[in-house]
Amino acid sequence: MKLDINKYCKATISVDDHTKKGKIRGLARVSCTKGDAIVTPTINFYRDGKHVRGGSIGPRIINKKKGFTFSKYTSDKGGKQCYRASLLIVYPDPADVNKAQLIKTPCLNT
Repeated sequence: MKLDINKYCKATISVDDHTKKGKIRGLARVSCTKGDAIVTPTINFYRDGKHVRGGSIGPRIINKKKGFTFSKYTSDKGGKQCYRASLLIVYPDPADVNKAQLIKTPCLNT
């Protein structure tokens, strides 16, 4: 899933179960093609519609030369589950009011 932070900066979120046995990974990428932004990203998980805590890496400055990728993991419960990951991006606005945007992945059935 893709999110436009502004005209030049983008964020993506995906969810998978390929990297660690028994774990679900939420993977976020944030980058700019021009300009810069200050963002605070947070990945959270949902298991069958119920919130499962994820986490943040704190504020980051991004620009054309400096984007970032980060991931968070949660345990995969037994049985068939629908996992979704969400990415919350919080960023300052010129009016000194924080703004936020949220995107969620489709279900990953495990």
